[in-house]
Amino acid sequence: MTDIYDVIVVGAGPAGSMTAKVCAEKGLNTILLDKELFPREKTCGGGVSKKALDLIEENLPEDIIEGYVHGFRLYSTKMDCVELKSKELVGITSTRSQFDSFLVNIAKEKGAEFRDNSRVVDLEFTGNFVRCKLADETIIEGKIVVGSDGSNGIVAKKANIRERWNPDEIGVCVESSIKLDSDAYPKLDTNFLELYFLDVSHGYGWIFPKKHSVSIGIGVKYDKGVNQWDIFNRFYSKVCEIKEIDLKAEDIKGHVLPAGGYKRKTSGDRVILAGDAAGFVDTFTGEGIYYAMKSGKLAADACNNAIMKGRYDAEFFHKHYDKVCETEFNKDLKRALTMSSIFYKHTDFFIKMLKSYSGESWADLATGKRSYRGITYKFIPPVFKR
Repeated sequence: MTDIYDVIVVGAGPAGSMTAKVCAEKGLNTILLDKELFPREKTCGGGVSKKALDLIEENLPEDIIEGYVHGFRLYSTKMDCVELKSKELVGITSTRSQFDSFLVNIAKEKGAEFRDNSRVVDLEFTGNFVRCKLADETIIEGKIVVGSDGSNGIVAKKANIRERWNPDEIGVCVESSIKLDSDAYPKLDTNFLELYFLDVSHGYGWIFPKKHSVSIGIGVKYDKGVNQWDIFNRFYSKVCEIKEIDLKAEDIKGHVLPAGGYKRKTSGDRVILAGDAAGFVDTFTGEGIYYAMKSGKLAADACNNAIMKGRYDAEFFHKHYDKVCETEFNKDLKRALTMSSIFYKHTDFFIKMLKSYSGESWADLATGKRSYRGITYKFIPPVFKR
């Protein structure tokens, strides 16, 4: 027997859950699928910006909040530090297993159906519907499919939107979440997220302290001649040395992230891509959760418009999704790409420059009060714009 829905959402990360939530709120018959059994672990630092939290429109339970963040500490390759602090909350830290499960539950409460442990193995696009085949041979049909299934998801491939990423437009992250003992915890400040710019082309390491653990990781631009695991091990050893703590990084994971700001196709006939699957990641800060949730909301709006109009063609979704994303946030991702390309070539210089600027104004990027446009014109000297 075939199940039929208005919208099939593949992937239950922040993009997929937001899509399913908003679709259900609009009265659309929506199903949210994920290949993993929930709650599931996800390789991620676990920092969630204030502007991302504002999109949820629900109170977060205290038990999923690992720390309240009020600023950032940036370190140059020479360990010169600048502190960017805000009087207001700029975000929280959480574990992705808890945070993603919370978002899924909201979508379910709004009326979306959720099926975990449901891997999509094939998609067939016809003139009247999208047919999804699951690993257990279940067939699910819908008017629209939203691919929020990550950077290597199946939807983009089966929809002939993208077979693979351009190697020049991706990064690699390696991360470990490490439990802390009572001696290590006082040496880490949960009010700040720390970023360490590495002595490699376009890369940084991070320390995100939480209640009883710390996320340590690195993100670097993809280079087949560079061993990202070696970079992580060197950074991890450096963290232990400078913090004077003994950490045991045992469960180390890596994944690919697309760099945002490039011109890419993100929709087609009866299909929309959201979040990492669409390449919506900030190349300057590495933030992806806000753009995942924002694009998920816009994807839901586009699905609702399509069903109201009875239009499911690529031209309609380009107008009602691609162009809206461009206006809402993709121009900012392009500015972030420009800034990062300049910043990473002159990291030590810019760290010194940052000391003469308001840390709160930079922290406002995380709250949504300030965009990259104002920062770009004020911060980058004319000599670097040529």
